[in-house]
Amino acid sequence: MRKTLLMLAMLAPGLVFAEQSLDLNLSGDAIRGEFSSDTGLLPNSNGKLSFGGLYSDDDNADFTMGHLGLLVTGDAGARNALVNAGLGVRLVGLDVNGGDANGGAVALGGAVDARLPAFNRIGLGAYLYYAPDVSAFGDIDKFLEYAANINYELIRNAYVYVGARQVRLGFDPGSEMSVDTGAHAGFHLKF
Repeated sequence: MRKTLLMLAMLAPGLVFAEQSLDLNLSGDAIRGEFSSDTGLLPNSNGKLSFGGLYSDDDNADFTMGHLGLLVTGDAGARNALVNAGLGVRLVGLDVNGGDANGGAVALGGAVDARLPAFNRIGLGAYLYYAPDVSAFGDIDKFLEYAANINYELIRNAYVYVGARQVRLGFDPGSEMSVDTGAHAGFHLKF
């Protein structure tokens, strides 16, 4: 028992979540939110654990999505800019039209955030996650989500942004549809 407690005490500093963030955005047809936290498990990089969801009610479909992801981020090494990039995996659960089609996917992807040192309050961000047929299940045959934004840091740990996002699904037997497309506005808080 003592050995187990000693091992847990030695591992505990690496398991403490350092920085958390909350991201919320809205469009005319959708609302999306995500909470993420640094894991502190990987040296010289930031492991970010996130969970979130999206609800869209547009002309094409009513759509609900939840996700759980892990993203490893770090400095991308750009000389004249502050660029952080990351690669990761996301487990996605999907429901279209209240159960007409549901399933999920294990999607691979990444994210990038870039700022010029002289104008570090203004930034560009983007992410992309993709799952082909082999890593999709249920009624879902393919999953693609990508977004880009321009953001402005109002105060040190909070910025507002405007951007565009698309979520596209493939279904058996070969049909595809966009369940969320268009512009959105939101904010990102770090605490």
